Amino acid sequence: CMVSFSLTTWALIGWASRDPTADFVGWSVLLWPFIISSQANVFDATNSQIQVEHDKKRRQFVIRLNGSHDRAVLLYEYVGKKTVDLQHTEVPDAYRGRGIAKHLAKAAMDFVVEEDLKAHLTCWYIQKYVKENPQPQYFEHIYQ
Repeated sequence: CMVSFSLTTWALIGWASRDPTADFVGWSVLLWPFIISSQANVFDATNSQIQVEHDKKRRQFVIRLNGSHDRAVLLYEYVGKKTVDLQHTEVPDAYRGRGIAKHLAKAAMDFVVEEDLKAHLTCWYIQKYVKENPQPQYFEHIYQ
């Protein structure tokens, strides 16, 4: 699990490391409240119920991370009456590699199928997702 430290935490680490009598146990006890509070803000896609919101007005799928401060998004545009271009997927650096983008990709592809649309897959991640999750209903809706 990755823990991010605040400037205050790093200042305390620096302060503790300057004390020649401070050892690992000494400063780890000192930092324990900061480590606990930092871990509480870490988003874990495997242990969390991920909720994808579809904002049709803004043409995007959104996952709110860490409350509502950080967001992962998948953007799309209508390029015809029944054709969408799945353009871009973005997950903040701190949350990458946790399986978040796949939830956006699945929601977007399910939307395409449910609405009986055709999809251009401009976004490289959506292309990868479809390749790694070969669903016949997806292939029927991909614009060739």
